[in-house]
Order: sequence, then C-alpha cells, then structure tokens
Amino acid sequence: MERVEEFKVGDWVHIRPTLTTAKHGLGSVTPGSIGIVYCIRPDSSLLLELSYLPSPWHCEPEEVEPVIPFRIGDRVCVKRSVAEPRYMHGVADPSDMEKVEDFKVGDWVRVKASVPSPKYGWEDITRNSVGIIHSLEEDGDMGVAFCFRSKPFSCSVTDVEKVPPFELGQEIHVMSSITQPRLGWSNESAATVGKIVRIDMQYLA
Repeated sequence: MERVEEFKVGDWVHIRPTLTTAKHGLGSVTPGSIGIVYCIRPDSSLLLELSYLPSPWHCEPEEVEPVIPFRIGDRVCVKRSVAEPRYMHGVADPSDMEKVEDFKVGDWVRVKASVPSPKYGWEDITRNSVGIIHSLEEDGDMGVAFCFRSKPFSCSVTDVEKVPPFELGQEIHVMSSITQPRLGWSNESAATVGKIVRIDMQYLA
C-alpha cells in the first residue's frame, strides 16, 4: 500500500525503461513510455492510458515511476534520440518529446553536459565556451555569438542551457584552469582582477 499511495488518478507516470516482464503482461507496451493513471483498482494495481493503446494497460505500481507532466503551453521538441516519432501531423507520443527552455535573444548559454555532440558538430566550440544567443529560428535552431568567432555558431535549442549572465560592473578574473586566454594576456596576469565596463555580442571589456 505504501508504494501505491504515491499515485492518484491523473498522475503522469513513466514505465520503467529496465522493465522486461510485467505481472499482467507487457503486450505491445514499450518500456520507457509515458502514460497517465486512468484508474486505481481495488487490489491497488493501476490502469494506465497510453497514447498508442486503444484501452488502458494493467500494471503494478512498482512497474512505473512518477514523471513531471507536460502542460498546455509548454515548448517541446522531439528527443534527439528518437529516429522516427510514433505520430506525425501535430500529434505526439509524450515519450518522444522533451521540454525546451524558453530562450530569447540575448540569453547567455553553453552546451549541456548531457549532450554528446551539438546538432551540427562542435567546430571550434568546447563545453566551457559561453556565448550569447544571436538569433532563434522557427525550426528550433539558434545562432549563438562567441567572442572568438566571426559568425554565429548554429545549434539546436535542445543542445544548450542558460548560464548566469555577466553584468556591467562585475569583478572578474581569468579562471585558474586557463593557461593562455584565447585573446592573450594583454600585459595582465592570472592574479589580475578587473571590472566589466562593456558587454556586446562579441566580447566583454
């Protein structure tokens, strides 16, 4: 009973990806699918609504786990790991989708640690590179300006995450892990502390 009390009708749940067998049978259910609790039966088992099944799937509480639900108005995209979405033409299986941060031009970003490679490759960008969003496209791509590039770096909105922005007047110094700044030392040293007096799409000054 203790495990079942975590769930109520309407909860969004995730069928455990490691599930290989189920007490009441898997049938055509795909482990990793996301569904909604339709009913809690008298024996404490669950009935789940899944987008691709004509009737609810019967399962045990320990075969699923809670997930954060999608909401109307959320910005979403197909997961990079999905080769072919289950549905087309504006309808989606929630298991194929992921939420996208609400970015705007001017946001400071870097590539997520969880991304093996950005959509169009790394080029001269590294995981430590921090840039400013220069443009946002309707297809989910964006251009990011970096101080060491002459043109914006193209990537997907799912490749990056926001980072705290630098601000005018903020005191900064070169990171201890940097042996040679990209633009040189300019007669300064690793011990030098300075204040930001200007920020634009190209660099800090």
